[in-house]
Amino acid sequence: MKEVFKLIVSSFANLRSKFSNKMNTYIGRSYILNTYTLELVARVKLCCVMLDLQCDALLCEMFKIFLKTIDDLHLGHVFYAMMKIMTLVLEESDDIPPKMLSLLLHYVRKDSKVPPRSRRLAEKVLFICARKLKTVLTEAVKSSAVPLDKYSKIVASICKSSDIKEKTEPGALLYSNSKDVLRLPLDDSSVNAATSSENEEKTSVQALPATDGTK
Repeated sequence: MKEVFKLIVSSFANLRSKFSNKMNTYIGRSYILNTYTLELVARVKLCCVMLDLQCDALLCEMFKIFLKTIDDLHLGHVFYAMMKIMTLVLEESDDIPPKMLSLLLHYVRKDSKVPPRSRRLAEKVLFICARKLKTVLTEAVKSSAVPLDKYSKIVASICKSSDIKEKTEPGALLYSNSKDVLRLPLDDSSVNAATSSENEEKTSVQALPATDGTK
């Protein structure tokens, strides 16, 4: 079973394929197939099975691939599927691997040269998992030896707030004492709405024309 998961994760590295100037996005059969696999993993929560099988190294590799691969040419449904898988892994993990947190922190450092959409993905994942990550994220920041103000505001908001609510209604304030007011989306629909508000939820492509002569 682990070998199957390795093949699935490795396929995510191919989420960049032929580029279409006309459609301003990636196209091609392999891209469509890999995108379908990504959305399937998110929909059936296959990453939770990987957690049960203790595939920590493979899950860290998947996080690394997502953060390295996502860019402005990917449609919103790709961004959302990655975000959902990553938040599921963090929320369902009993012990979050330090390497996983280090990856997220790297992509939200102010001085790191990372693509804007990779940064947004990391920020959204941290935002949604704030309650779960507060303690371990604070420890990870200390271990990194990087000053807290060198990270994105979301990191400081999570680490400094002492009153993260244990039970929050959809749309309720996440931190009542935070200068930067954040709202916590608790379900798929609200997360989707938050993504749409930043113009990341674009029209999902149901079928793309082949440009390599195949049908």
